Amino acid sequence: MHCARRQTATTNWPTLLTLHRLLRTVAPSLGSGVAFAAVTAQVEGPAAGLAMLDALLDDAGPQARRFQPARAVRAHLLDQLGHVQQAVAAYDSAIDLTHDTAERQYLQHRRDHAERQPQRREFQPETPV
Repeated sequence: MHCARRQTATTNWPTLLTLHRLLRTVAPSLGSGVAFAAVTAQVEGPAAGLAMLDALLDDAGPQARRFQPARAVRAHLLDQLGHVQQAVAAYDSAIDLTHDTAERQYLQHRRDHAERQPQRREFQPETPV
């Protein structure tokens, strides 16, 4: 699936959604749930992905709130929805949980970009391949 993107330069998000749905069925975990929410956002929009992610985090308990990938995905989805203050706070949370220098720099860049973009951006779903 990911290898095909190298040749086509596109991502087949609906197929990835199906695969992540199956993965959640056979190997449910916090990581697969976060990935499923992220892919759902690509297909159904950031509000759908955020709702799924927040429900996952609520069900998983307080320790899940310290799962850095969840914080980073939540920040990205809030940013896509134009919820600037919440996105900045979520980016700060993700940055605080990140130990990798390059990843911290990337998240800081995304945080700074979100902070400079106060207007609401509308989600434009990708056309299925």
